[in-house]
Amino acid sequence: QHNFHDLAKNPYSLLKDIFCENRMFLFTGMTYGNFEPEQTIALLKSLLSPNDLLIVDVQLITTDKLQNPNWPIYNTNKIAFHLKPLFDLGFSEEDFDVSYRYNKENHRTEEILAIKNIPKSIIPNLKNTGIEKGDRLRTFMARQITPELFISELRGIAEKTEIFYEVKDDCCTAFCRVLK
Repeated sequence: QHNFHDLAKNPYSLLKDIFCENRMFLFTGMTYGNFEPEQTIALLKSLLSPNDLLIVDVQLITTDKLQNPNWPIYNTNKIAFHLKPLFDLGFSEEDFDVSYRYNKENHRTEEILAIKNIPKSIIPNLKNTGIEKGDRLRTFMARQITPELFISELRGIAEKTEIFYEVKDDCCTAFCRVLK
């Protein structure tokens, strides 16, 4: 038995000793959070065979952030990225109110934009689009993962799994091996 700290100190030799005959998969947090739990588990089940190693690194959401309905997960640069198609039409960032909401049932944060102004220069271009002042647009959704949810999902990959993990700050790194 190896513990996480052993893996962290010398991952390559330990990983080679433990998993040298098998495949290794890396599943990054940004990808992990784009799937529903059932989809994540189904995908990983379809990929992994006994003794394969899965390394997953995800950003976690903490309880204090969940209790803050206006938790600002994204900065202005990322909001601008989501709005680029609207900026290309002639909108500016000042034409929107941005808010976030946490959907507790789905463990998901959603970015909502409310159109507060439509520039006069682009009104003729919007005639047949249905876009109107006051419309609300959901521009971003991301599943927010708690440590308990994350480890529970990894245990659902196979009947028997071996999991080493460490939570540090807002991140969790897990090494998961499917057992025979």
